[in-house]
Amino acid sequence: MPDGRRVAVIVAVADARPAPYLAGALNAAREFQAWASALGYETWPITDEAKPVTMARLQAELPAILPDRDPSSGSLRRPIHRLIVYFAGHGLIREAEEGLWLLSDWNDALRAVAVEPLKRRLYGFGVDQICIIADACRELPGGVPLSELAADPVLGRGPVTIDKAPPVDKYIAAQDGAQAYAIVGDSPDQDRCLFSGVLIDGLWGADGAISTLMPGKVTSRSLGTYLEREAPKRALAYRLKLNPSVTPVFPDDDCVYFDKGSAPPRPPAAPWPPPPPPPQRPDPLVRRFGVQADLDLPVGEPNREEAESDGEPLGLLPPTFTLPPNPAKFLPPEIAPALQARPPPGHATLVAAGPEIVAIHSRADTGVERSPSPGAWSVGPIAPPYEPGSAPVLVEFSDGVLCPIAAYPDCSIAIVRDAVGATAISYHDHKFGVPALTPGSTERAIAEMEAGALRADAAVNYAVELRDQKHSNPVLGVISAYLYDAISDTDSIRRMAAFYVQSGQPVPYDVALLALVRGEWRGDDLWVQIPEVPAAQPRSDLELDNPWAFQATLAAIGRVGGAWPWMRQGWAYLDDPVDVEATLIRPALAELARDLRPARFTSFGPQGGQGFARAFELSKITA
Repeated sequence: MPDGRRVAVIVAVADARPAPYLAGALNAAREFQAWASALGYETWPITDEAKPVTMARLQAELPAILPDRDPSSGSLRRPIHRLIVYFAGHGLIREAEEGLWLLSDWNDALRAVAVEPLKRRLYGFGVDQICIIADACRELPGGVPLSELAADPVLGRGPVTIDKAPPVDKYIAAQDGAQAYAIVGDSPDQDRCLFSGVLIDGLWGADGAISTLMPGKVTSRSLGTYLEREAPKRALAYRLKLNPSVTPVFPDDDCVYFDKGSAPPRPPAAPWPPPPPPPQRPDPLVRRFGVQADLDLPVGEPNREEAESDGEPLGLLPPTFTLPPNPAKFLPPEIAPALQARPPPGHATLVAAGPEIVAIHSRADTGVERSPSPGAWSVGPIAPPYEPGSAPVLVEFSDGVLCPIAAYPDCSIAIVRDAVGATAISYHDHKFGVPALTPGSTERAIAEMEAGALRADAAVNYAVELRDQKHSNPVLGVISAYLYDAISDTDSIRRMAAFYVQSGQPVPYDVALLALVRGEWRGDDLWVQIPEVPAAQPRSDLELDNPWAFQATLAAIGRVGGAWPWMRQGWAYLDDPVDVEATLIRPALAELARDLRPARFTSFGPQGGQGFARAFELSKITA
């Protein structure tokens, strides 16, 4: 048995008003705690059964469970070998696998637990293995903009200096549109969270969850396979669709969750509520005259009073889910000429779709002027031709919104606006080919982020597709980095960073931040030290066809593009960062986060824009 504790932190929030009450969350938490206790884990329930689970409560109770330093000896006290963090309640996924959990006070505080930054903070507590299980049972209620929620990592800096992510298993219920389901029973104590019920059956060694390679044992991978197979089958019995997102990565020599040879017998399991009866098609004449609705149409979640009055325990039926029909809207035809025209050597062209660009804020050594193309601006020279470099510029729009951009030389950069801020940014580096007029990977990735369909379990293949074009459009590398970070694949992010350096391009700031590499400031420029990365085994046929996705890379030192997160979700990593992250963060940068607008890419209002301009010593140019 490896040294260190095995700990299960069990968070369940049933009452997250105005979202519906979820009795099933508390029932699932009790069942999970019973399994963890029986298997020898220290269990720490943090539920709202007796008092609300507020952000303040979580921030007080969670650090008390984690290791700390002995002030006299400097050694780590109460080290943890395996930490399981289980959550049941309401939640959502937005942007590139930006998971959020809603606590009791979310609607008043407009704050939610930021799952990926929380995971990153846990690295700093010296935990050998982390398992994150999330059964977030519904999307955010309609009428509340998802973008208004601030993402909170909960924890501060841990006592351990880290340079690489530990293995992280993730078993996430929500997939299509971030939906998961609670099945209503005859009484609240019989409600069941669908995903948790299947998970707990698997953790107790259900048929099909036992590993074929390690007889009698439920392992990281066998549990993942079981959930991918059994959760959809169980959902189908309730006329639902559920495809969990699983990324099991624990090493083969230490990956066991259950061993039939040593585990105690399972206590009596709660019964599953009976599924609803098959839908009955109404009489054609009744349908024709509109007297009765078509019972085959999807219905929403019933409240308990409605379900009990009908004598029919019902679950949720899935919403209609489609991608935006026209990804081309992100790069409208009117900006195409500016994107195709190659800038002068060492310069960048900026063009916007939406409100007009009225000014550019830049450093004294960076020239700015209007471009011959309508609505476009030219920035530069940024760096000597064909040398890596970037210039910070702040783009000001006619409606008062300001968007910072890392201007790369020889690039045409499109900023797509909505009423809030930058909803898409697309680079076209002319050194790597003439940009296509048809919608490409950037537009598809943005469309899928809008629809909640860009998921961590697609990272291995989809991130390869995005990485293949990361030099012609560095934004694709940024999106890939967030997907890899969601599965704790630090090595793939570092490979990307090394390839940017080899190709003579700055490393996008988000890639450097997520790669856990050390930074060094040389005047106003940020440089990073990228360690060598060993070769890995390909994880899919697509990786096998692209050896650069898993090959070894040498250590490298390179410039960083921009000194702030390109995407808004990256700002959650700047508050009280781990040691290596702190070397990448400009003084006072984190303070600008409070002025962020709720847009996908970093955007500010007038006050935040002024603060950004002061921090980077940028002056306003209007012509």
